[in-house]
Amino acid sequence: MNFWEKVDQERELKNLTRKELAHIAKFSLNSISTGIARNSIPAADVALRIANALGTTVECLMGQKNSQQATPPRR
Repeated sequence: MNFWEKVDQERELKNLTRKELAHIAKFSLNSISTGIARNSIPAADVALRIANALGTTVECLMGQKNSQQATPPRR
């Protein structure tokens, strides 16, 4: 699953539209559509804003960690 598919999956779980997500993340709806069409990954700061808006992590959206798994920080 790619970044934008994961974003859509998380967005649907939160009952948000793409427009609402764009507004919360301060990211344009057009940029979301372009990212999906090009299958591109946004800049790190934008990916972080999207993750924060969805209440998840960039790692989860990148497919590196399951959003349901919470691992304690290493000490």
